[in-house]
Amino acid sequence: MKDLQTFRIFLLMLVFLGIVSLGVGLSLFSNSLSDATTSIITKTNPNFNVDFTKTPIITNINNIQTGDIIPERNVEGFTAKPAVIDNMGDPKLKDIEVTFSEPGQSLIYTLYASNVGDNLAYLKSITFSNVLGENNYKICIPQDTTTPSLVEEACKEVTISMEVGNSGIQNGSITSIQNHILDRHASEKINLIIDYKINATRTDGPFLVKIGDISLLYTSMD
Repeated sequence: MKDLQTFRIFLLMLVFLGIVSLGVGLSLFSNSLSDATTSIITKTNPNFNVDFTKTPIITNINNIQTGDIIPERNVEGFTAKPAVIDNMGDPKLKDIEVTFSEPGQSLIYTLYASNVGDNLAYLKSITFSNVLGENNYKICIPQDTTTPSLVEEACKEVTISMEVGNSGIQNGSITSIQNHILDRHASEKINLIIDYKINATRTDGPFLVKIGDISLLYTSMD
């Protein structure tokens, strides 16, 4: 009888230990799932935020300076519209327009990406969106009486490139970037270069170049 009672106690202990082990396992599994779903932090998280700004020295989000970015031209004789910073969602530069008049003209828009959050930020992609209503991120439009066929040829040799931090010159959209880190409370310089190549087709008048919005995607994981 005593042996039977001892056996029952032993079985109850095994059942109890099994329930405890199962509870711990489920807790760890739940935590693992929670970590997996929150490991990639986006801008919707208050501790993660990368914005475009006009100045490189940023201590918090209240120091972000948006507005017009005035380009630096290499020569006189052509005009460019100020570009605009838009930090709603992924930071972007928009309203980019330049009117060229002869080959060899170029300009640079300079701004900064600032990590004002508490997490490391990793640049994952650069997107050149199409001009609104068009099927290309760059379109060229004859002005005044400029010959359209000459503008079409010249447009092929107008290049748009971007340099982000020390990444080197990039042309067009890039969908996968690795090992590009922006530290906490740090900024990196961005140069957008638009160049009407010196040996390009010469038009017989000015032509307008419109560029679609350019956005950068930063996340909390590489």
